[in-house]
Amino acid sequence: MPLDPHARDALKFLLGHLAIGCAAAVLLTGLLIGFNLFHLRELIFEQENGWLAALLLLFGMVVTFGSLAMGVGVNGLKDRKGRDDS
Repeated sequence: MPLDPHARDALKFLLGHLAIGCAAAVLLTGLLIGFNLFHLRELIFEQENGWLAALLLLFGMVVTFGSLAMGVGVNGLKDRKGRDDS
């Protein structure tokens, strides 16, 4: 079922903000591991299943920052009631 133009624009808006949040999460996770903050790099790479811990950390960050970016985008919209579309 094809989407109407308004729904397509809203979906593109949300997916754009989601992509920004996911990119921020990947960057922050890389910085946390790269700079060895809280000894995360040691905890991850010295364990047998450390890759699973890194994957779970990344998943949690993506969910958190993706949701945050989408929420900021939606809350940043101005109320368009009462305005004409000209």
